[in-house]
Amino acid sequence: MSVADDEHDPYPKEEGEWFCQYAMRIDEVRMLYNVISSHIDMFPGPPHRPIEELEYCKYIQNRLFAMMTDFSFTNIESHVKEDQEEVDES
Repeated sequence: MSVADDEHDPYPKEEGEWFCQYAMRIDEVRMLYNVISSHIDMFPGPPHRPIEELEYCKYIQNRLFAMMTDFSFTNIESHVKEDQEEVDES
């Protein structure tokens, strides 16, 4: 799965800069999407939280949505294949 768009990443990773990667199952991606969405809905804004935090949360929400969409698209069950298998068995 690849939804990275390094050319348009508003938070580019500079060479030599520390960063981490974490692998998640789709159910974890969905849960994290819900957490981020809830945080955005209840975001208190300045002066309690910096506006950059909201912008970053929206960026992460967008990336998580792209992951869920990619998963759904690449895991579509084809009814045509099932119909063909039934014909082959006959």
